[in-house]
Amino acid sequence: MIQGVHAETVSFSSYADARKVALTPGWPWLGQAGLQGSREVNLGGVPPRRVRLRVSEVHARGHSTVCSIELLEVDRLFTPRIQIELTLQPNDSGTRLTVSGLFARDLARDPSGDPEASRHLANEYVRSLIEKVAEEIERLKGSSEAT
Repeated sequence: MIQGVHAETVSFSSYADARKVALTPGWPWLGQAGLQGSREVNLGGVPPRRVRLRVSEVHARGHSTVCSIELLEVDRLFTPRIQIELTLQPNDSGTRLTVSGLFARDLARDPSGDPEASRHLANEYVRSLIEKVAEEIERLKGSSEAT
């Protein structure tokens, strides 16, 4: 695994709402149920890819919540391809979501073995994931306000 995965976005939901969603065990609000408590999620990128997402740990400390996440190949259950930490922090306009982590050198399946192609693809997938998480936080906040 190689370092170099980074992404950031803002959710317009409060940090309290975002934290509550992130602390939900197993993240049933994202994607579809997968094997062994994982979630299957379609991520944008070139090419788009369906991955198995596993949230291994979530810690809320003071003004931040950190989620440890593995993205695995759907057809290779125990092969992490991307390992990230998603951090939620209060922001003036809502909640800032940042991601940093590692990616597999052969993620892009580039015959030359150049890790830059895999780094680029990993960042595309992580940007897609972080946007999905922000959208779901906002959607769930909206549905809780409606009830």
